[in-house]
Amino acid sequence: MTESEWLNGTDPDVLIDFIQNATTTIRTRWQGWRSARRFVISERKWQLLYLSCILRAFPNQEDFALAIYRQIEGVLQVDPSLEDAPLALSFLSRILRVTPMPIRILPLLAERRAGMVTAQIPQNQRTEARRRQLALERAWQADVVRDVLGNPFRCEPFDPIWLEFNDGAAGQILRDISDSSNFADLPILADALEDAGCTSTGLLEHLRHPGPHVRGCWAIDLLLGKS
Repeated sequence: MTESEWLNGTDPDVLIDFIQNATTTIRTRWQGWRSARRFVISERKWQLLYLSCILRAFPNQEDFALAIYRQIEGVLQVDPSLEDAPLALSFLSRILRVTPMPIRILPLLAERRAGMVTAQIPQNQRTEARRRQLALERAWQADVVRDVLGNPFRCEPFDPIWLEFNDGAAGQILRDISDSSNFADLPILADALEDAGCTSTGLLEHLRHPGPHVRGCWAIDLLLGKS
């Protein structure tokens, strides 16, 4: 796979297969030097990626998903009283045990979401509408894969001093976004980092990109020092 194919692909499973099978080193240009590195995805990253896609297909399970998210981040254990949650429970609990997932869950989630969106469309128009919506859902999932896993063909530089500039303005914005998941403020964070001297083009571009952005966003994790 080329970098262009990674950045423009609309099939999330193809992107995931590439990452999972990239056991050999991926060539990447870093500060003008030719080097090699192995692109390794942490268990936390896989969990957050799948959690975002699950929540989109099960929007009424936000409270339950938040509990799972907190467990992934080591903040809070899942409340046992939530054991009777519907089908989302089996998906959400599975991602905490198995990484990467042994089944092709993303197409199933995309199908469910497409069915929800097109449920009110007249029957004689529903098949075509669902086909279009399914393509949109798969493209959305591919964008989420890139948002969480980043670009395996590039390394983005980061200097912690950027977060301390101007009495820690960028650092405070970063923490607020991380705590609230208010990704609409990412462009403000980009401006604050740029004011602090950030020259990481890929990082700034990603923060200013309309998204989607989800929990586990590679740019936020880079700034927070998470893997």
